Amino acid sequence: NSWMEYVHPEDRYKLWINNENHMKNGVNFHLEYRFRKKNGDYVYVMEDGTEILDSSSSISRAIGVVKDLTQQKLSGKSLQESEERYRTAAEQTGQLVFDFRLDTLKAEWAGAIREITGYSPEEFKIFDDSFWTEHLHPEDRAEMIKSIKNFFRKKARIQAEFRFRKKDGKYIYVEIRGVWLKDDEGKAYRAIGVMKDITEWKCTLEKVEVSEKKYRSFIQNFQGIAFQADKNFIPVFMHGAVEEITGYTEKELMSGVNWKDIFLPDDLPLILKEEEKIRDSPYKNYGKIEFRIIRRDGKIRWLHEIYQKVLGKDGKPKYYQGTLYDITERKETEEFLANIKIARQREIHHRIKNNLQVISSLLSLQAEKFNNRECVKDSEVLEAFRESQDRVISIALIHEEFHEGEGTEKLNFSPYLKKLI
Repeated sequence: NSWMEYVHPEDRYKLWINNENHMKNGVNFHLEYRFRKKNGDYVYVMEDGTEILDSSSSISRAIGVVKDLTQQKLSGKSLQESEERYRTAAEQTGQLVFDFRLDTLKAEWAGAIREITGYSPEEFKIFDDSFWTEHLHPEDRAEMIKSIKNFFRKKARIQAEFRFRKKDGKYIYVEIRGVWLKDDEGKAYRAIGVMKDITEWKCTLEKVEVSEKKYRSFIQNFQGIAFQADKNFIPVFMHGAVEEITGYTEKELMSGVNWKDIFLPDDLPLILKEEEKIRDSPYKNYGKIEFRIIRRDGKIRWLHEIYQKVLGKDGKPKYYQGTLYDITERKETEEFLANIKIARQREIHHRIKNNLQVISSLLSLQAEKFNNRECVKDSEVLEAFRESQDRVISIALIHEEFHEGEGTEKLNFSPYLKKLI
């Protein structure tokens, strides 16, 4: 009775019944219960013993051992609670947990079974190897079977992706991760892991890959330069036909060569002025400019730049981005057409001047008829001819100035006035 006082109240009845049984039957006994120590703490103990009978087959005494199981019990309880938390977390995060034991060759499943597979936990737990094989996507089947065989043969980690057919016939992408637990001797005895639906992630990744493929295709066929520059207009990213346009590689322009050093010196002040405008203006976020650069080979190229200002959270310029196009051919064509236009204008002025000179000569010839006559009336006619001739010559001088000038519609009046006088 004094021993029973130290046994946990919840374990006393069980211990009393067991004592009664083995006292009557005289057999080996195994008991587990909680015992109160001197300091009042309870410990888990295990009794293993046997009853010794006398010559009349009556129990004369009992011998055995009492062992403290507290640490083992608490470790088991902690492990159980940990596994329970892990399974609950797996279920709430949309994962399947598997626990395979080599001694029984059976696997236990927990977690989001219905959400991932479409099958109920009862249906899913009775499926065998053939079920898994049938539900693997045909294109993934051989590789996945090979991975699983290696997992069991080598007792190593497994991490793989495959497509699984759900109960409704739809395929989802699944990722499996698993490890082997080993005993003190390093021998594997248990495999645990998780399976997770990664369909949404895979679809997003595929969209990103398609987008990147389109971007790469665009950049590869892009005939200009796409760029980003920091708040000081120093390039931090350049891609496209960089070497074709400048003669320098992307790496050289990003690290070795100063981008502004290849600008034509005559155009640099204009470029700096435009940069200052877009940097300092709270309203001007876009800009465009045409300027010239000096290629590595010394040739002059015309570039057309379109860029925009990207603001940070503080409202200040964070970086600039835009595109550069080689417009040398267009500029040369425009210059060629402009020269043709000037040549045509000069030719027209030249012809008009010649025609006016012909008219002046005809008036002069006609005036000769009245030159030697002393009639007052004839003198008035002669003066009229000379005035008309002078007027024609004054107009001819204008076209002569246009012809000898740059072909513009502006008259340099000073030389014209000297000739007229």
